[in-house]
Amino acid sequence: MWIDRLMKHTDSVEFRREPTLAMVARISTCWLDTHLGTPLEMHARTVAQFQGMAQTRSIWQRGLRRLASMALLVHFFGENLIRGLNQPGENEEPELVDGVKTGGELREYELPPEFAHSRMRSWSSRPSFLPWREVGAVVRGFLAVGCWEPEVYCKSLLALSAQEGLFKRYHPHFVLMYKEYDFVCSMLTWQCHLFGARAYNIMHGDKAYYARDAFFSVDRYYVWDRGYGEIARDMKADPGQVMVYTPDRMRPLEEGPAPCFDILVLLPAYAVDRGVEETWMDTLITLATRWKIRIRPHPRNPFNPRLHALTARKGMDMSDPRAEGALDAIRSVHAVVGLQSTMLIEALHQERLVYCIRDERLDQIRDYHPYFRDGKVQITTMHLLPGLIEADLT
Repeated sequence: MWIDRLMKHTDSVEFRREPTLAMVARISTCWLDTHLGTPLEMHARTVAQFQGMAQTRSIWQRGLRRLASMALLVHFFGENLIRGLNQPGENEEPELVDGVKTGGELREYELPPEFAHSRMRSWSSRPSFLPWREVGAVVRGFLAVGCWEPEVYCKSLLALSAQEGLFKRYHPHFVLMYKEYDFVCSMLTWQCHLFGARAYNIMHGDKAYYARDAFFSVDRYYVWDRGYGEIARDMKADPGQVMVYTPDRMRPLEEGPAPCFDILVLLPAYAVDRGVEETWMDTLITLATRWKIRIRPHPRNPFNPRLHALTARKGMDMSDPRAEGALDAIRSVHAVVGLQSTMLIEALHQERLVYCIRDERLDQIRDYHPYFRDGKVQITTMHLLPGLIEADLT
């Protein structure tokens, strides 16, 4: 639908530490500081995180998203009224469990080992009736902190409605989320607390100083490196207890099939200019004369006609991110090449040769990032890459 396409988030990206922290401080002064430690803190954190996300949007993007959010709000209230009228008279007793894993994105291989023997259930987000007293508490809270942005009301109510049914079905001690990047994260924590549950969050991909990931609040935050917890706290988040763990997908296989390709080239999630694309294609042609190459598009940007034509012409293999898992793609090769990416970190843990192509984004993070600052990953340019690979693979 047009409204779904309109609601997709697109913005420019600022990863540099000092400008981001200055922006976070300004937003915190305006929206959060006076509400810390009060019943309105979660509402204020939600609004502050939204402001961090919205700072880089253009005026027309903000206007269009407001219109779309108002339409969705009207739709939500109508749907919620219908669901309330159709509710069954008697509800079953909730099932007692240790925890519930939410969201289709949170795969089993992301879970910390400590939950291996817990009584866990999975919950696919689906809307259910959100009691009007809960709706009222959400609306009154946002009004009390001075928020009039329809997107904040809309997305918060939709997210709470999607999680509400979980507490009718189960009685969990904790809820596992994958949401620190989403400004509704703090409201989901607020809802967990309403039902006496704790909110545990699994880190969603790689992190840098990015205002989108600021201000969130959870009870426990599982990260790959303690440096990610420091980034969260620097950006006024309340990550609770920071727990460092290694996901299963980052544990190297003791035994497994030998790689059948030499190099996996990761295409970026975002568009690059024509000159950069030409350089990539020239380098791929050079590499393909010597090595067996696989190309993997990003799931958010899966099709590039020129690169697809090139891979077919030069006999390169294409890894479909919708059909082949990241771990399987990494284990099929000896070396992985790409712009700054979570998959490069996964490849590092899988003891592959890893080459990160330098660009403006990498320059913004390489002085503080837990993996890219200490030489764990080789940082190079496309022009120098063939020589490095020749030296390392032969």
